[in-house]
Amino acid sequence: MSEEGPIRGASASPSWSAWLDDSLGDLKQRNLLRSQHPTIPLKSSTTAQIDPWDLAAWASGVESPIVNDWEEAQINPRDLAAWASGVQAPIVNDWDARGTSTTRGTPQLHTLRLFSLNDYLGLGSHPEVCQAAATALLKVGMGPRSSAIVGGTTTIHRELECALADLKGTEDCLLFPSGFAANMCVVTALMPASGAPIKCFAANMCVVTALMPASGAPIQLLKSSEGNGSRRLVITDSLFSMDGDFADLKAIAKLKERYNFLLAVDEAHATLVCGERGGGAAEAMHVEDQVDLHIGTLSKAFGALGALPIPVVSAALASLRVSQR
Repeated sequence: MSEEGPIRGASASPSWSAWLDDSLGDLKQRNLLRSQHPTIPLKSSTTAQIDPWDLAAWASGVESPIVNDWEEAQINPRDLAAWASGVQAPIVNDWDARGTSTTRGTPQLHTLRLFSLNDYLGLGSHPEVCQAAATALLKVGMGPRSSAIVGGTTTIHRELECALADLKGTEDCLLFPSGFAANMCVVTALMPASGAPIKCFAANMCVVTALMPASGAPIQLLKSSEGNGSRRLVITDSLFSMDGDFADLKAIAKLKERYNFLLAVDEAHATLVCGERGGGAAEAMHVEDQVDLHIGTLSKAFGALGALPIPVVSAALASLRVSQR
């Protein structure tokens, strides 16, 4: 997407085009437009590489259009200031060329220390984790391309579910493709659309955005003065990643004894990090038995999922090439 406006297909109707232009203009005016900027992945949980002009554009909020050929992206270092002041910075799609070419004054790559990543224990690049992924890939490929109901639940999926249930000390575990899907399914199953409010102490965006379409019910903050109801579901994060605060799970557990609600705790940022066995903040605070539903993720400390893992993206690119031959 460029500064001049969205890229539109030939079939886009005038009404849709006008809506896109108005919407993007409003976001730009409110300084809410965000651009994706290219980094070159390393086998590291905390670092990546980036071209100097991309770094300057990132710091100044300038959008980076994609350039498919390294030779088209040559730039004199003195132009970095121009990029930072509003000139668009190119994205080059060839990792090897970006990392090795030094012709015609091409700037060298910078290494970034990224404090916003969630691979808390560095397991995403751990040799044993990488070897397990490579072994499974070579043995069975990408696995069944259908739902578990249609294609069956594989033994390796079931092995992980049992291991996670043991980690959490629960009766069983069910895997979902994302945290959003897990939270949405929890609410859909336990609080079908009835108009009754869902009570949250606080929750991350994954929880809140999953709750609203799943239930059709208003999302409200739970007040300690509220009395018993016929059925209430209280959902909270255990560790709030944006500010580093822990939920007072002991206090919430006491409220549960008083008001008799179902308690779901999203341990996305605490699993493997907190607790003697890595069970999460509920284990660390010794209230795990008071939690009815433990929700977790494989995309944080597990380092195994989250967004689109690079091996998955590489496989999709290879599938595209193979299908076009």
